[in-house]
Amino acid sequence: MTILTCCISGLPIAVQHLRLKIPATIGYYHPIFAVPRSTLLDLYTSHIKGELTDTDSYLLFLALLHSSNHIDWQAPASLIPTNHLTNILIENNIAQLVSVLERTDTITAHDFAQPTYVVRSDSTLLQSIPNWIKAWDENINTFLHFRNDMIAYEKIAEVANKLSVAILSAEPLANYTNLVAEWAAKAGNFPHEKDIEYKRVIRSCFNSTSMFNTPLVLIKEIRNYCEENIEAGSIHFHALMKVLNAGVKNHIDYLGATYSISDYVILADSDSSSQNTPEQLAANATRQATISAQLADIRAGASKELPVASNYSSNLEFLKAKLAYRLAKSGV
Repeated sequence: MTILTCCISGLPIAVQHLRLKIPATIGYYHPIFAVPRSTLLDLYTSHIKGELTDTDSYLLFLALLHSSNHIDWQAPASLIPTNHLTNILIENNIAQLVSVLERTDTITAHDFAQPTYVVRSDSTLLQSIPNWIKAWDENINTFLHFRNDMIAYEKIAEVANKLSVAILSAEPLANYTNLVAEWAAKAGNFPHEKDIEYKRVIRSCFNSTSMFNTPLVLIKEIRNYCEENIEAGSIHFHALMKVLNAGVKNHIDYLGATYSISDYVILADSDSSSQNTPEQLAANATRQATISAQLADIRAGASKELPVASNYSSNLEFLKAKLAYRLAKSGV
């Protein structure tokens, strides 16, 4: 019989027949390091149930580490399986090790690779194992975030290209508001809970009936969100603003010229400090005063009760009364 030293675990291995002197550096190891990952995971279940000895758990832990294919064993581990500190090292890290191995296996991209760590004569106590596991896990997260960013960028680019073609073709803007909505949703990363509603409103901006039934505060919300979360200056952003402005206009113009207060909600609270000259400041103040006076007149003439269609001579008069009632109630 020959007693060999496992080149990974550092434990003795008894081999029948022929007495040989083979140093650990030659590279013989315990059979546990040659079994497939599925077998190791079955043994991990036994470990969780407390069915393995301390030495068995030690070998399992090292075998899982070795199965990553990212450990270069230039020297065998020198831990004592029955030592309390070895048990603590295993129990504090084996679950995380299994998790990071399983996560790594789910990534099949050819451009993904985990870093490799070397066990040398001065690191055989494996104190850095927690750091290795953490680095592998963070590497996965970084790759997944990068891949998600690339996928999102590709989707934005695809929609942006289609929108560019539509804009440069001189086709009427009203014919491709669906593209404008899709581009805005991706470029601005619309909140999940508002994505459908925001896109619906943008798609409907050239429909007068739909716009009248859309509160101006909602159009303002969408516009503000887009201005804050989408970089201005592109032809795509310019098209988006034209669509939203059309939505405001179609909402107001639905009731006729009497109620046509251009951008009365969106512009009413604009920051006049953005104007650079006294003339611009004065013009803005005059506009604000006019808007406020017009809104005050509409609210003053509003019905105290919700208008009923049968009380009005025409549908247009009813709609005017309904808008006035809505303004008075909203306090805009």
